Amino acid sequence: YNLKSLFQTEDLDYESQTIIRREILPSGKSRAFVNDSPVNLNSLQLLGERLIDVHSQHQTLQLTQNNFQFQVIDALAKNERELESYVVELTNYKQLNVDLEQLNALKANAIKEYDYNA
Repeated sequence: YNLKSLFQTEDLDYESQTIIRREILPSGKSRAFVNDSPVNLNSLQLLGERLIDVHSQHQTLQLTQNNFQFQVIDALAKNERELESYVVELTNYKQLNVDLEQLNALKANAIKEYDYNA
């Protein structure tokens, strides 16, 4: 199922055997864990989509989904190492964009302060 890239994207510890656990508290609230790391429902849903194969009469609809097409191409190309490297670089790029936005906001504030005090 090639889950390493998903685990990296969701910032989870990857293990060859994955344990999914859900705790339901007496109050009715629940918590979910993947390999003892707490996860939100979105992460759990993404993992479930990769682990569970559903066969139905509308299965051919998957062929039109970009994500499915990329998975097929990656599986045929056997480029796991390149894909993992790409995920790491994409994560770094996204963090650099966040940092840049913060720096631009600081710069804008500094300019406002300078204009106000000048």
